[in-house]
Amino acid sequence: MLSWSGCEGQIWDYVKVGALMAYLIAFGSGLSGVPWVMNAEIYPLKLRSVAVGQATFFNWGFNWLVGNYFLSICKLLGTGGAFSVFAGFSVVGSIWLFLRLPETMGLELEAISELFADHDPKSARQAAASTDSDSTESESGEASEEGHDA
Repeated sequence: MLSWSGCEGQIWDYVKVGALMAYLIAFGSGLSGVPWVMNAEIYPLKLRSVAVGQATFFNWGFNWLVGNYFLSICKLLGTGGAFSVFAGFSVVGSIWLFLRLPETMGLELEAISELFADHDPKSARQAAASTDSDSTESESGEASEEGHDA
């Protein structure tokens, strides 16, 4: 029988290493490049190199912070507390992204640039979408009125 401790626990060491390798292979061949490609594509050409440089700096800076202070946080709050802190940052970041980041699917790069030129791009996008739907409804309403007149 497999055990987490003692001589029989050595098999779990191989299982853990094998699972880690499988994760790295799956992640590396799938989603690992997506943030880097998306990050390079969303900026206008004149700002792209500076923006990607800043994003890379902050990515590695926060990687360093997590790596450097993780054990200190674990000692202070326990492992569960440390992961709760990181989960809290993730939840707050997800809420912020949901509230502030506009949908860009189907937009040309120029339209995305115009969208992010506004200080509140999500509200601008929603306003544009409601204006488009209002104009579509008014056009269809006019067409149906013309059909009744005939």
